[in-house]
Amino acid sequence: MSAYVARQPIFNGNLEIYGYELLFRDEAESNQFTDVGGDAASSETIVNSFHDIGIERITDGKRAFVNFTEKLLLDKVATILPSKILVIEVLETILPTKEILAVCSELRTMGYLIALDDFILSPEYMPFIEVADIIKVDFMSSPMDEIEAFAKSIKTRPIRLLAEKIETYEIFEAAKRMGFRLFQGYFFSKPVIMKSRGVLGPLKVNCMRLIHLSIQPDVNFSKIADIIKQDTALSFLLLRVVNSAFFGMRYKIKGIRQALAILGMTELKKWITIISMTRLKDNRPGELITIALIRARFLELAAPLAGIKSDAENLFMIGLMSLMDAIMDMPLADILQETSVSDEISETLLTRTGKRGDMLSMIIAYEYSEWDTAQELAGKCSLTMSKVSTLYIDSIEWAHSIR
Repeated sequence: MSAYVARQPIFNGNLEIYGYELLFRDEAESNQFTDVGGDAASSETIVNSFHDIGIERITDGKRAFVNFTEKLLLDKVATILPSKILVIEVLETILPTKEILAVCSELRTMGYLIALDDFILSPEYMPFIEVADIIKVDFMSSPMDEIEAFAKSIKTRPIRLLAEKIETYEIFEAAKRMGFRLFQGYFFSKPVIMKSRGVLGPLKVNCMRLIHLSIQPDVNFSKIADIIKQDTALSFLLLRVVNSAFFGMRYKIKGIRQALAILGMTELKKWITIISMTRLKDNRPGELITIALIRARFLELAAPLAGIKSDAENLFMIGLMSLMDAIMDMPLADILQETSVSDEISETLLTRTGKRGDMLSMIIAYEYSEWDTAQELAGKCSLTMSKVSTLYIDSIEWAHSIR
């Protein structure tokens, strides 16, 4: 049996990455998944993530939250894994027996962090508090007043509270006021459209102009160079990229036009858009850029396998711009109009129809661990879930190298 792993980011209060929760599913070539049970599922996650795939490729050195069943805890499987990376998530189905509490206490003395997953706010689970480093509270299933009361009750303890299933910035702010320090959910990728949004500032206008120029069929190097030269930070970023080991340059590039020429048309379109997106994000989490990069690379790599190799460049741009509304807090339709993207890119982003739309929806479903949807869409695109998993991990590694 093979398996695949997705990840969901966990943020601190400054919307910086603290770690990733790793999500498991066994891979099957039909619509039916094998019921491998919790023990086997968690074991496969550990084996695939920490050994076969390589945990560094998935989390880039950040913490990895992995579900542990009762049996895996009692067997002390965690001890074969690095304590500096692993966070042991104790599933909500496990009761705080003397044996379980003793094992958790022992693992903590060995340097492992213990997280209580979907912690149930009832008296029978309270003994877990004595051995917990992190407590995850589901904001979708627990009343806010109960969560607030619980947070106050453990305020003096050295425990970090993690708010799960945070869907909006309002709830994110409320959780912070309650004392939560870690956050998980999709709030960071949903735009908050400001009704009084004014005209884009000069730097943002430059970035939007660059994106517009970079997606034109005939790239105008002179116009791009003129815009970049007006912005010291953009100039620095471009020169740093071209002078990096990524391009294996033997001598230093000093001029903007020389740098653009070395990049070439294809890479220019990618890099200009990436650099511009980074400048546009304001106080939005940098993980948005990383996810957009992963989507872009994934769609580019998947294009030949889906029989649309000639669309690889368009698909890269589709993935890259798929979070632009969240990055800029602007309606996607307005952004597409301002950047004058091609009809192929615009239609896919707005309607998600056709094969391009299926591919974009597939990678988004995979990110959200919506396995059945991801597999159905993968089949429509002539891809196996095993291949999707491989491309996903490769794309994560590529995105880390770019960032």
